[in-house]
Amino acid sequence: MKNIVLHIGTNKTGTSTLQDFLHSNRAQLKQYGFYYPDLSDICGSAHHAVSRILKGLSADEAGLPNTWFEDIVSRADDTKCDTVIFSSEDFHTIKDLALLKATFEGYEVKVILYLREYVAYLSSWYQQAIHSRNLTMSFDEFIEFHKSHYSSLLNKWAAAFGRDALVTSVYKRANLVGADIT
Repeated sequence: MKNIVLHIGTNKTGTSTLQDFLHSNRAQLKQYGFYYPDLSDICGSAHHAVSRILKGLSADEAGLPNTWFEDIVSRADDTKCDTVIFSSEDFHTIKDLALLKATFEGYEVKVILYLREYVAYLSSWYQQAIHSRNLTMSFDEFIEFHKSHYSSLLNKWAAAFGRDALVTSVYKRANLVGADIT
């Protein structure tokens, strides 16, 4: 295995649908040299456990063996895949990329990032938080709490892997073929 593709989100850009598609089509992806690790017994079709480890959580606490990366590389090599794809919208929230960069040292890394118009992004995220977490703050408070600028996010990942490693796209459902991310 030589390459790693990190799909880092952001959230609210069709990530769950894309992860379900990649997970459901693992066999077909292998035919083209792409290995999408199956961690469904731990975190569904996404790789949130990997993101948690790369944020500093122990592999054991994340539900993976300490040899998680070596195991994935070995399985990719066994299936003659040159590229491993990891997908978690949680990757974009990693504050310090040093552990992530060290883990993937020696591999060609591409970082895939979908961005949504920021007010629509926050509005969608706020609505989800209200329904899933019984959020009690106002939208104004939510915006204040989640102040962020895409430029700082992009600069951080570019500093870690180089600008040429970043593949960004604006997520707009109307621009998708059939308005479907898959």
